[in-house]
Amino acid sequence: MPIGEFTVNLQGGAFLKTTITVEVTDAKAEALLKEEDAFLKDRVNTVLANKSLIDVQTPAAREKLRAELIHKLNEVANNQITDVLFLSLVYQ
Repeated sequence: MPIGEFTVNLQGGAFLKTTITVEVTDAKAEALLKEEDAFLKDRVNTVLANKSLIDVQTPAAREKLRAELIHKLNEVANNQITDVLFLSLVYQ
């Protein structure tokens, strides 16, 4: 299920542009989560805006970010999100 494209200022003056899709448990969960779209986007923006460039540069850092996003999104999604996929990730 696509969440959207996000462009945020990172801590320290850098910026991040990413497109995020989430994997959900089933089609019913996807239908329910589409109703929570604004809340999911807000969670993503909040998590990303609190990161620095170091928090997104390495594969290990991105895995940590993925885990945090799954946790934060599942606060809204009632544990129906199983994975977060970064379709694109550009930082500067």
